[in-house]
Amino acid sequence: MAGLTVADLLQIAERVVGPEVRIRDRGLLVAALARVEATDGDQDVYGSTAEKAAALLHSLVTASALAEGNRPFALAAALTLMAMAGEPSAVSDEDAVALVTEIVTGRVEAVPVIAHRLAGR
Repeated sequence: MAGLTVADLLQIAERVVGPEVRIRDRGLLVAALARVEATDGDQDVYGSTAEKAAALLHSLVTASALAEGNRPFALAAALTLMAMAGEPSAVSDEDAVALVTEIVTGRVEAVPVIAHRLAGR
């Protein structure tokens, strides 16, 4: 699956946070994308689109690559990844915000759980 690039993430950040978005650590963006594409041998670590989006969401929310606006940016990036793959999320706005809050507080950490909720199930 062709995924997002750092340039894509920067465009998403500018759209969500604003044109003056400040990147705190570009390496964290690179690491988040590497996690999404991780393999174990010839198998993707995160096999489904929802799992890839969940891994991206978790990484971006917990790593705080931006100086501000990490939560909405992370959610927008995950939803964009799903839409690009032709599998748009069915999660409601309210449930998406709750999910991000639960990731921030550590209440939800497991990628499969995040993926299930991102898929709107």
